Amino acid sequence: RMHTHPPRRRVGTAWSATLLALLMVVGLVVPAAAAPPDKEEKVDFTLTVLHNNDGESDLLPDENGAGSISRFAWLLDDLRDGALTGPTKARGKTGVVTITAGDNFLASPELQASFDKGIPWYDAIALDSLDYDAFTIGNHEFDFGPDVLADFINSFSGNDDVFLSANLDFSQEPALQALVDEGRIRPSIVVKERGELIGIIGVTTPELREVTSPGDVVIDEELVRVIQAEVEALTAQGIDKILVSSHLQDID
Repeated sequence: RMHTHPPRRRVGTAWSATLLALLMVVGLVVPAAAAPPDKEEKVDFTLTVLHNNDGESDLLPDENGAGSISRFAWLLDDLRDGALTGPTKARGKTGVVTITAGDNFLASPELQASFDKGIPWYDAIALDSLDYDAFTIGNHEFDFGPDVLADFINSFSGNDDVFLSANLDFSQEPALQALVDEGRIRPSIVVKERGELIGIIGVTTPELREVTSPGDVVIDEELVRVIQAEVEALTAQGIDKILVSSHLQDID
């Protein structure tokens, strides 16, 4: 499934969760000794990957004013703008994808406020505004059982918000299987960024049953086999840029 980014939205001023910017250069290799900007060689495509995990319902600032989803949103927009308009732009085509790698909510006063409010949750309203390309399913998503995870996903505004896990089988959990049937839970997704196709595969910890409450979700522990099968399926579609987003709590 392919989608393009809507106009970027600013929702205030960036979360205490870690945000990593990873530059992946496809095409010519940049020389070890950096050339002056006007002499740098062109590359086919520069992809910036913005990733965070363990947001855990951290929606409001602490007593010192640190944290909050609004500060995180400000930083996220700033990094996106910089990736698309900064120094890499002079070297060729640039694009950005944004991924959250799970544990998107956690027991807290903020989450209780979402439970009290009902669908749509405050957590989902905030996360929906950040324009993620993919949401990997973590272990805390199951802390209140599969039906509550389904409520969380149903709190998002449209089918562009896709949740990923290639090693979980939801067929024995009707509420989640309905979301699989709708295409809102998938093993992987293909996004289109500046004309380039990028595959994103999600996997969730095989220790899921030991650390949370996944109900009758079936967990495939053979992660290498699962990921490789998705890689081969994406490669067969001609996708040559593939990311793996994993939430592997307690894995040895």
